[in-house]
Amino acid sequence: MKIMMGMALLLALLLVFSFYTYFQVSQISEELTSTLDKLEQRIEEDQWEESTHLIENLQDKWERAILWWNPLMDHREIDQLDHAFIRLARLVNIEQKEDALVEVSLTRRMVHRIKDREKPILSNIF
Repeated sequence: MKIMMGMALLLALLLVFSFYTYFQVSQISEELTSTLDKLEQRIEEDQWEESTHLIENLQDKWERAILWWNPLMDHREIDQLDHAFIRLARLVNIEQKEDALVEVSLTRRMVHRIKDREKPILSNIF
């Protein structure tokens, strides 16, 4: 009976931790997506100075995301997303409108994909 209680407690802790980490991943990805949406609008309007400020804000949010995501996720995806943020920052700095817009879309998609892969559903577990 003690073994069953221990297993039930362990399962409950695992579920609580899974939902908590998903909540954190979801919250951070929503913040990143929101900033990317604002950045896309500023780039389309050729507001490069405001875009530069948004890039700095985005990089701060990304640094916070790495702290949460690095121990929990596939490092290749995180590295790819990190490279996308670096390319995006550089494209905004040199004011390459078309390439920056493509990179914003790509980066947004990568953030969504990471969030979707962390959903606590059976298909992501097995």
